[in-house]
This record gives sequence, structure tokens and C-alpha cells, in this order.
Amino acid sequence: MRKSDIVIVMLLFALLIAWGWRQKVNYVPQKRPAVTQAASEANLSNMAGTVITNAPVENLANVSVPETKVASIGKPAPEKHLAPEKQIDIQNSNSVLRLTSWGGGISSVTLSNYKQHNEKDSGPVVLDFSGMPALSLTGIEGLDASADFDITKTEDGRGAILVCVAKSGLILRREVKLDDKYLVSIKDTFSNKSAIPLALPVYNIAMGPMSMVETKASFSGISFLGVDTMPITSGDSIKHWDSESVIPTEVFGLQKAWYACSMPDASALPASVGHATKSPWAWVAVKNKFFVQILEPNGDAKECTIVAERDMKNSRVYALKSVSAMVAKDGQVIEPGANVVNEYNYYAGPKEYNSLKTLPNYQVDVMELGTWSWFKWLCRMLLTTLNWLNSIIPNYGVAIILLTLIVKVVFWPITHKSTESMKKMQKLQPVIKALQEKFKDKPQKMHQEVMALYKEHKVNPMSGCLPILVQIPVFFALYTVLRSAVELRYAEFLWIKDLCEPENLLVGTIGFPINILPILMTITSVFQTKLTPQTGDPQQQKMMMWMPVIFLFMLYNMASALVLYWTINQVLSIVQLAFNKWRSEKEAALKKA
Repeated sequence: MRKSDIVIVMLLFALLIAWGWRQKVNYVPQKRPAVTQAASEANLSNMAGTVITNAPVENLANVSVPETKVASIGKPAPEKHLAPEKQIDIQNSNSVLRLTSWGGGISSVTLSNYKQHNEKDSGPVVLDFSGMPALSLTGIEGLDASADFDITKTEDGRGAILVCVAKSGLILRREVKLDDKYLVSIKDTFSNKSAIPLALPVYNIAMGPMSMVETKASFSGISFLGVDTMPITSGDSIKHWDSESVIPTEVFGLQKAWYACSMPDASALPASVGHATKSPWAWVAVKNKFFVQILEPNGDAKECTIVAERDMKNSRVYALKSVSAMVAKDGQVIEPGANVVNEYNYYAGPKEYNSLKTLPNYQVDVMELGTWSWFKWLCRMLLTTLNWLNSIIPNYGVAIILLTLIVKVVFWPITHKSTESMKKMQKLQPVIKALQEKFKDKPQKMHQEVMALYKEHKVNPMSGCLPILVQIPVFFALYTVLRSAVELRYAEFLWIKDLCEPENLLVGTIGFPINILPILMTITSVFQTKLTPQTGDPQQQKMMMWMPVIFLFMLYNMASALVLYWTINQVLSIVQLAFNKWRSEKEAALKKA
């Protein structure tokens, strides 16, 4: 390989490292006081999208309303409940939602098809929102999280009706219905049954807190915990408030320090922060590595408050424990006998492409499959193909092997042409060395003569790097897909217990992990290098021999699925090179005969 080719390869590897480390930044903390609940609510602005009707509310005719002359209900109620908590479950084959009478929200979501732990007797994943029930309201006295609701399940078991009467005379009737998968529709009807107008204040809809998912795989510091907001402005793209860069800088108010060698002391940071955004949003999502909540209010959310809580086990280190959000709705005056209807769609489930792609307004983008359209298309194509292969042979390890084979077949013409071109260049090396010696004092003339030689023999000097160039986008796309693919969570293959994690064999016995796949990958890379036609001088060839070692350190603690792909890719490359060598030797023998 020529020196220029080596420079290109090194740049590609540098790009690979930069891609993974783009969110791994250091920060200098600045003192900022923690935001209280009252202060957080005070920052919320009014919202649009509320519908006023004068039609009567169904099933509310017999509800008794206490006599009152309270005309404003914006003050928060004390956080206590007069009635015992009542809980009911609405469910389908995929999800179980537990509704609570305390605040009329969702206290937990059980995902029946996903295990909590990688054990045979593990129960299903439970998203616990008991600390802040999802869909509970704040800012409306008598109807907030401290209120007691009457709660009734519908006959089909997939819905519930919750009713609460405030002392002011304002009545909230909430209808909740779960579809066949993970989408919940909510209809809130506020009814004024008093004799005077009532002021419905600005209020917030809570989204449950999402905690960090434990992972052993090294994805370059990416924590997969954050909040996504989708602007309603045409042409704007989704904003990812990720926990490694945007939340520290914009929520906690930290200053980036790209030059720092280690994370600075975070002792000055508050334990939790509430940050009110000032843009209109079509929907808001709260997520961790594998699971997500998405709230899409009818009429858009003109503002939301992001709540971030630090892990205070070591106050000197910046690390998030959980994130949540509150979506604001507009306030208005409700005349006597009038109703206000607000509707929402709420998704609580896995970051599964087949489920999310059916949701409107680009909600599938919570999967973070890239910024460019062509790259998103490549990621989605790879994920769709992987799921299709798994549907034929239900094992994701086998599916990855078949996917690697498909990619190899697609790029076969390019790699074959590259190999043939490199073989021609290898044969031309004596002539090139003679030209270099002849025109060593005339570099421009030497370059012209060498390029003329390449043209005469139809050789492309960049052919050695072409296979790497065309496969790098595929590698990046697969890296992006596999870093948070819930389909691969706890997927087993041979000795591998979880394709989303490194193998970590014998870590409890010898104190450090043994990962077989990266070692196999390195061995196959060495074999491939030896079989590849060499076109450079011996010093350059020795430099290329270090590439497998670099890859070993880069991928040693990566997810097994990614290393499996690259290892199989190397094996197929060896088979291709061995076949080409055998065919060339056979053709040479026939010519001699």
C-alpha cells in the first residue's frame, strides 16, 4: 500500500474514534441553585390548542358539586390524600398499565415481552413511576397529584375512566384507553358545574422519570439517557437533550472544556434541576437506552420543563440518575356549564423500530439513527433486514452472520476489482522502483511517468482503500443501530449471553474480562493482511500490521453483536482472498501447461 493510502486509512480510523467520542466531553461546573417545584412551575408559559365547547359532559349529570364562590384554582394543593389509594390495571398482550386514584396518573408500566434481568426466572421490565405518576397534573388545586380520583375500569379491560371534583366546582373526567401495543390515548374533559366562571390556570402534565440502564458495553461514554423535543416549526429537526452534552450545558448550565483530560469536580452542582424550554413542541420524549415515553398533546406543547436528577453516590462526579419532563398546557376561563377538552397520545414502551415507525410527526427519530437522510435510510435498512432475517431463523447471532454475508455479496464486485488491481500493482512494483530511481531528482516527472504506467496497465492506485471506504458507512450505520437495539437485548448466541454487551467471560474469577470475539477478530485481521497483495515497501507493511492491534483495543469492550459482524466480515474476506489466490495459481499452472 502506498504512503498516501496509509494516510487515508489512518484518517478513517481517526474518524471512527471521533464518531464514538463526539459526546464524550468534559465540563467546568458553574454554581447554579436547584430549582424548586414552585419556581419550575412559575417558569411555564401559556399554551394553545385547548378546545372550548358548550355541550354537556357525558356521565357528569349526577355528580354533586359543593357550593363555592372560588373563582381561581391556580394555587397548589397540599400533598396529602384523604382516601386510600386504589389501583387498577389495564392491559393487552404487550403492556400492563397500572393507574392510581392518587393523582389519576400511571404509577407503572409493565412490558410483558421484555425481561427485567438476563435470567430465566426474571420478571418483565417495569417502568416505575410511583415517585411521579405519568400523566398526573400539577398547577390545578384539587385536580393535581395530591387529589383523589374515582377510578373505574372499562368492560374490555383496556380502558379506564377517572373522575375528580375540586372544591372550586371544576370537574375533571379522564378517559384512558390502551391500543393493541404500547400507545395510550387520553381525553381530559374539564367541566365547570358551578354558577360562576372559573379560571383554569396554566398546568403541567408529568412524564414519569426514566433511570439509567446498566450496561457493560463501551459506546464511548454515551449514556443513552435523555429528553427529546420535536419543534412544530416547519424545517426544524428534533432536539436531543442527551445527558452527556446538552443536559450538562443547557440544563445544569455547565461550560464545556474540550481541553480537559478528566472530568472536573462536580461538587458545586445541585442534586436536581428543572429547566423550562421556551419553544413550541409537537411532542416530548423521555428515554433511556432501550425504552421511551412520548407525549403528544393535541394542539402542541408550547413549552416543557426538563427535570434532571444527579446520581449523588459521589458528588464530585457528574452522572445522571434519572430524567423526566413536564409538558405545559394553556390556561383559560371556563364559563358556567362549559367544557374544555384536551387530548393526548402517550407511548410507553420499547425503542422498537416497527412500533415507532407507525407514530406520526417523526417520533421514530427518538432512536437517533443519524442526522443525514441517506444515513438514516441505511440504518433503517440494516435494522429492517436484521429483523427480517431473525423472523426466518429466530436467532439474532445467526441473523448478524447472514446480514454480514449479504453485505459482503453486495460489495463483492468492488472488493474483487480492488484485489485484481492490487495484484497488478504488485507486478508493477519493479518498474515503479526503477522509475523512482531514474527520476529521483525530478519528482514531478517521476509522478507523471508512474501515473502513465498506471493508465497503460489500467490500474487504480486508490483501489487498495476502496473496499474500506465503501464499507465504513455500513460499519458506522451498524454501530449506530446496535448501540441501542432493544431487539438484541439479552439475545444469546453460542457462549454469548447478551449480544448488546461484551462477553465478559471469567470476570468474576480472574478479575478482568475475557472477550473471545475481539481476539478472534484480531487473528483474522492478521491473516487477511498477510493474504492481501502487498504494494508498499516493507516499512509500510509493518505499519499496516498494527491495524489489527488498534482494532483490538477499540472494539474489545464493544457490544458482541458489532464485534461478531466485523469478525465474520474478516472471515469472509479471507475466504475471498484465498479463493482468488487459488484461482490465480490454477490459471498460471494452466498457462505453463
